[in-house]
Amino acid sequence: MPADRLETAFPGAGAGKIYEWDPAKRKAARRKHGVDFASMLYFDWGTAADDDSEVVDSEQRDSVLGLINGALHRATYTERDGKMCMISLRKAGKTRPIPLERLRRLGATRAIARREAREAAADADQTA
Repeated sequence: MPADRLETAFPGAGAGKIYEWDPAKRKAARRKHGVDFASMLYFDWGTAADDDSEVVDSEQRDSVLGLINGALHRATYTERDGKMCMISLRKAGKTRPIPLERLRRLGATRAIARREAREAAADADQTA
């Protein structure tokens, strides 16, 4: 089955990036994480920060944190023939908390507000 493809043509840090993915993996990711690989069109590469890197089945996989429409996301991909082949895309911080300092550097104001509200509620519960 051929891969789906998205090529960015807008100006900025994400200009000229080509994303590819397996259609079945895209469907499974949408169902599991509620985020479509096509959302990478809106990924803010200007605020992106490297998150993790690993080799799986002799293939380099990289993860990056960045904003999509103001919400922090983690994208995992591998590069093949100049294209970014999507492996995973999900909202960040659900399974691995992101340090508050890193959230501030990324400009993730919504994630910071949620984290601070959770911490305030936890503090209130402990003092009650």
